[in-house]
Parts: sequence; C-alpha cells; structure tokens
Amino acid sequence: MKITAIKTYRLKEFSNVLWVHVETDAGIVGLGETFYGAGAVEAHIHETLSERLLGKDPLHIEALHKEMVSLPMAQSSTGAEYRAASAIDIALWDIFGKVCNQPVHQMLGGCVGKKFAYITLVLVTVTFELTILSRFQIGI
Repeated sequence: MKITAIKTYRLKEFSNVLWVHVETDAGIVGLGETFYGAGAVEAHIHETLSERLLGKDPLHIEALHKEMVSLPMAQSSTGAEYRAASAIDIALWDIFGKVCNQPVHQMLGGCVGKKFAYITLVLVTVTFELTILSRFQIGI
C-alpha cells in the first residue's frame, strides 16, 4: 500500500481548524486534524511534507514521523511544522486502524481500568467528501 494523495480542507466558519486526508492506492483514506494556524500548517503540508510522503507505505508510521520532523533547522523548528506532522500522524493511525479493523485506541494498547475522558469536537455538516466523526471509537 502506498500514499497517493494528501489533501487538506478548511471551512470559513472554523478558520483555525485544518482537516487532512491521506489517501492510499488501496482506497483507504485516513483523517487527521489540527487546530490553530491552519494556513501555515496547510502550506507546510503541501510545500514540504507531501513530496516526502507520496509513494511511501502509510503503515510505517514511526519512519514517516521521523521523516516529517527531521528536516533542516529552518523547516522543523516551529509549532506549525509539528502541528502538520501531528495531523498526518493521526491520519496514518486512522489508516492503520482501518487496515486492522480495530479502533485506534485498541491499537495503542486498549483500555486500562476505568478512565473518564473529555473531548471537544467540532460538529460540522459539509457537502464535500469530508466525514469528520467517522474515525473515532472511544473506549472508556
């Protein structure tokens, strides 16, 4: 399986939120997101990270993460670059969970004891191909 495209989406109503689709030749799409400085993050994804990731195996998450954050000093030292890598990491884990038919929290070790979680989600109705809430199955 190879990464064939990395697409980003922003909505005028939520200008600080950026959603990232990582698409594969197997037809599996991973969804990632980040918040704050969406324009700078989007530029870094398209101008720097895409060319490094296209054609790579999306299941090699650790190697791809190192590729994204091990850039020359001028390209890897600010928050925008780390938010870009984080959004793509989330999408890669989403792909991994879909390939294994497991929720991501299970892939990361599952539940241990009874824990309480708080999560804030942006609920948006959109008319393009983005499905925001389909990726998370939270086990508590």
